[in-house]
Amino acid sequence: ILNMVRHENFKVEYLAAAILSATASALGNTYNIRVKGQWTTNAALYIIMVGRPGLGKTPPLGFLYKPIREHDDRMYEKYNEEWDAYEKALASSGTRRGGEAEDCTLLRKPQLVTTVISDFTPEAMMSIHQHNPRGIALVVDEIRALFNSVKRYNNRNNLIEDLLTAYSGQPLKVIRKSEARPILIRNPCINIIGSVQTNLLPEIFRAEYMANGLLDRFLFV
Repeated sequence: ILNMVRHENFKVEYLAAAILSATASALGNTYNIRVKGQWTTNAALYIIMVGRPGLGKTPPLGFLYKPIREHDDRMYEKYNEEWDAYEKALASSGTRRGGEAEDCTLLRKPQLVTTVISDFTPEAMMSIHQHNPRGIALVVDEIRALFNSVKRYNNRNNLIEDLLTAYSGQPLKVIRKSEARPILIRNPCINIIGSVQTNLLPEIFRAEYMANGLLDRFLFV
């Protein structure tokens, strides 16, 4: 941390927070801490970096999450290769056997495994986490966008409730008509990190977030 501050002119507080977040995202569900008795917790952290514009909140975040994003890129390439093979197998099955349904059911549709997401719907977040049980990271440059997304989906948005549930280590379950089959995440692990300008901080401290305990889960830097 001190070397990066010295040579890259990063702010030590933001860099330290970004290292904590990236390390927690890399660990995911692979390790848990037993607090006491049956109470265990994973490495998930909710972090908001606060500062005036131009103070350097974003560069440390991009630097520390680069290895994880590069891993996601390799997984995306693998997904594309598997999808091409899947489509070829479907076409071959249809040509060889007249497209009989039982041939198609033997083929497993590829699923994208990724860790870092930035722009998403609550449904997409749950689907991505389902295919990556190790854990996901919501890395948003402007944290207000995460809170404001609740308004976009009116009363159907359960994002805040899902984040509260995940932080408590309780299973996440989604049963909707739009989903082909229910989503169940037994051990959720969701890391969150983003930034906000100092003068915009009051927009986050809204009454509903203070009442439901969401803001109590966040570390402010």
